[in-house]
Amino acid sequence: KSLSKTNYRNSLDIEESIKFSTYYNIPLSLGLHYKKELSETFSLYGLAGPSVNFLKISKATYTYDPTGSYSFTALNTFQLAYSLGIRVEVGVTLKGKYNIGIGYNALGRHSIGSTIQVLDSDGDSDGDTYVTGKSITLVNLKFGINI
Repeated sequence: KSLSKTNYRNSLDIEESIKFSTYYNIPLSLGLHYKKELSETFSLYGLAGPSVNFLKISKATYTYDPTGSYSFTALNTFQLAYSLGIRVEVGVTLKGKYNIGIGYNALGRHSIGSTIQVLDSDGDSDGDTYVTGKSITLVNLKFGINI
């Protein structure tokens, strides 16, 4: 019999359930756009400016029942975080219609407030709150058509 995760878990009679968080990241930016036409069919562009980034992380839960009669559930909830950052992008425009570019977004360091609450099958509850930091940077490739 192979020792897969399912077989191992079944051999120990352990019931567990995990729901991971989802990250919702919404950057809003302003900036200046510069375009340099090199010919009728080829031009370079660049843009740069400040941004504000909103970060929301959904709840995460972990339920563990080692014996089938006593279990506990850990629930991790997060607060909305925001931070200031910058955006820079460079690229080319072909025939005035097609854009190809690369961008960099340094969206700042977010202070994320989190509360972990542990509930056991007896109804007892224990909680702890902490703040952690997370830096967010994005590199994006752009392929577009001007209409």
